Amino acid sequence: MNVTEQEAQQLLKTHSINQAGQFSPDVVRAQPRIGNPLPRYAAALEIKKVRKHEEDDLINRLIEVGHLNGWVCAHFRPAMMKDGSWRTAVSGDGKGFPDLVFARENDPSHFNDVLFVETKSETGKLTMDQTMWKMLLEKTLTEYWLVRPSTEEAFIKRLSESSRREI
Repeated sequence: MNVTEQEAQQLLKTHSINQAGQFSPDVVRAQPRIGNPLPRYAAALEIKKVRKHEEDDLINRLIEVGHLNGWVCAHFRPAMMKDGSWRTAVSGDGKGFPDLVFARENDPSHFNDVLFVETKSETGKLTMDQTMWKMLLEKTLTEYWLVRPSTEEAFIKRLSESSRREI
């Protein structure tokens, strides 16, 4: 049974898939027993893997460009747990924190730069926690960016320019 892109997208929206590309046990148990749903799952998982790979490549490119332009960068990668799930170790209110933080020292007449960056595939959506961080950071003197492959060029331009804020 072939699955259309639209059907696979719907599966991703309505079913719980962890970062390892596995459906949660309750979702698997809830599936109807008629026919073989595995081809649909396989298609949905492939889309999820492509999205994750696309986002990882984007993060790596942004870090490389940042380093070439004098920025230091922090990125916290998730780790696989014993049960096969993926988690990023955070404390406090770290859930949803942006993927990347760039910082750069400027000359004394300018403030130092700090950029917070959330990366998403073209169709990726912010979670509630990511939206909370976005709203908080946009109200500070830092810059918040949501970078997708289609907006990557604009962000790379920002990494290569000098500070925007004078003292």
